[in-house]
Order: sequence, then C-alpha cells, then structure tokens
Amino acid sequence: MQLGESLRLIPPDHAHEQAGLANSRIEDAVTKAGDLHTSEATRTLGRTLVACCPVCGLVNVRADGETVVCATLNEKCHSWSVRKIRSRL
Repeated sequence: MQLGESLRLIPPDHAHEQAGLANSRIEDAVTKAGDLHTSEATRTLGRTLVACCPVCGLVNVRADGETVVCATLNEKCHSWSVRKIRSRL
C-alpha cells in the first residue's frame, strides 16, 4: 500500500458526465518506500482502490541472548499479544 495526498479531482468532460465519479480522474502525490520526494500521478478514480482507516500497529521485539519476546498491540481493545521464542544461537 502506498500512502499519498490527493491534490486535485478532475471531473469527466460533459460528454461523459452521466458516468459520474468512475470516469473522473484524481491527481495525487505519493512517496514510495525509500524515496525522498513525492511523485505525482493522475489515475482514473473508477480504477483506484481506497483504503479507509488503515491500521498501523505497534510491534515490540526484545532479546536477552536466550529468549526473543515479540509483542504486538491490538489498538482496538488495547491489549498485547505476546510470544516468547527460544533463541537458536
């Protein structure tokens, strides 16, 4: 998934006005992984997927040389899921 910013909605011309939003175009700016600057693109809105409320979770990893502990936070119910794994080294 790429996160970006919508810059402009370009409605269809009058000949295709009946088609509604599917033929509208959207201009956006996206920063791809590893890039320092955004790249702009124009795409048809009818072929663009929209992600509503993407979930970003907290992951915590700790190790002491013998055990690795991985914990993830469920942000909806504010609970932790913790797994302990024995180190193979």
